[in-house]
This record gives sequence, C-alpha cells and structure tokens, in this order.
Amino acid sequence: MNTATANWISYGDVINKWRFFIGLNPLSSTEGPSLAEALKVPFTYCWSPALAPKPQDWPSHIDVVIELAGFLKSGPPPIYIGFGSIVIDDSQTLINTVLNAVSLTGVRAVVSS
Repeated sequence: MNTATANWISYGDVINKWRFFIGLNPLSSTEGPSLAEALKVPFTYCWSPALAPKPQDWPSHIDVVIELAGFLKSGPPPIYIGFGSIVIDDSQTLINTVLNAVSLTGVRAVVSS
C-alpha cells in the first residue's frame, strides 16, 4: 500500500464530509488517493534536507525544506510535539491547548501537525 492510499484510508471520510459541506461530490476510494498527484498540488515535507535530502525521483511539486538548523542552534533544545494520524473534531482547541502549555512552561517546541 502506498502512502497516498494509506492517507486516504485515514482521512478520506473527513475529506468527503468537508467536500459535502462545501457542496462538492464525494471522492471514491480509487479517485481520492491519486487526486493530489493528478492535480500536482504542491506540498512540503517539513524536515531539514540535512537530515534527509529530497529523493531524486520525487516530482518538482514536492519539496523538503525548513530552517530547522537555525532554530535548533538559537536556544536550548526544543521538545517535539506530534500527533501522528490522530483525527479529532476540534483541532483548534487542541492546538490552543498545546500552544498555551508551551507558553506556560517556557519551553521551545517543534509542533508537527
């Protein structure tokens, strides 16, 4: 199973609910996983190319960039906060809670959605 299919299995129902909400037809399980590639939607993987460079076989609309090295060198080591494949109903409340906790504790953080 490729990444696009795995992502569609995880998020397809959420995407189709949103599409319905904005007046669009749902995407099928065969159409959904390939749509971003078919439309060449640009996106970025947020890790430092020093950690892992962009693979040569990736198309030009996919990139790997972040100014991570400068951030890491500019202060004490940050903590990492990630959510994996979690799907929640109220993401804004979650991010507000996380940012508030980071602020209250005074830590530096790398937050990955």
